[in-house]
Amino acid sequence: MLLLWSSCANYYYVPPPSHSLRLQDAKDFKSSIGVGMSGENALQLNMQVGYSPIKHLALSSTILRSTQSDNKINLLEGAIGTYYFSESGQTQPNTRNGVLFDLYAGYGKGRSLIQNLGFNTGDLQLNSNKYYIQGGMHLQYEVLVFSTTYRRGILDYSSGFLYGEVNNDVYSDLTAIDANDPYAFNEIGVKLELGPPKLRCFFGLSHIDMPKASFNYHKTAVQLGLVFDFKAFKRNIQKKDALEAP
Repeated sequence: MLLLWSSCANYYYVPPPSHSLRLQDAKDFKSSIGVGMSGENALQLNMQVGYSPIKHLALSSTILRSTQSDNKINLLEGAIGTYYFSESGQTQPNTRNGVLFDLYAGYGKGRSLIQNLGFNTGDLQLNSNKYYIQGGMHLQYEVLVFSTTYRRGILDYSSGFLYGEVNNDVYSDLTAIDANDPYAFNEIGVKLELGPPKLRCFFGLSHIDMPKASFNYHKTAVQLGLVFDFKAFKRNIQKKDALEAP
């Protein structure tokens, strides 16, 4: 995923939210929707969906769109992984307390369109591929969840297209990107969730470090949003129907 705009400096990357929907049992089905900010008021909209078809198998995906002025970035990530949940004490099915560990292998495809570069006539489109491994630990209580994740991966700028006139800084940046591509990175994610299991609000923070990068990038992004647990919703409906039954 890339982030670039025509200003005093061009920024080419912003970190997305990590896979942290906390799948922990067979048939778990969760999603989240959020808004975020990074750098100089770049707005993010993101959505995640996660599903566990069988115990210890997790599938997770992320869709993200980042916008600032004439810059539009789309990112799609998908990951497959496994998990282990250690329950503490005796709790209700909807409010399981304990520690969750998960591990994912993922791939991301990014496309960025940056318009009005240089002389207000030039456009740039850059495409990227992203490969990573992510590990996570999640401390889960009835109305509070704290998650931390770590990603190690490779960011590969696969292709780029220039349209019209652009300034020399853009050519210099593209030359530097091509000379050092691909880029190893480390991403750290922190997330706090509050509320009942079926619907929680969350605050998230993503931070990335690319030691070899010779270009500017946003190191930190923050997100706010909601997490939906469809399995918990279903349990609540079944419980209500059972109470109302004659």
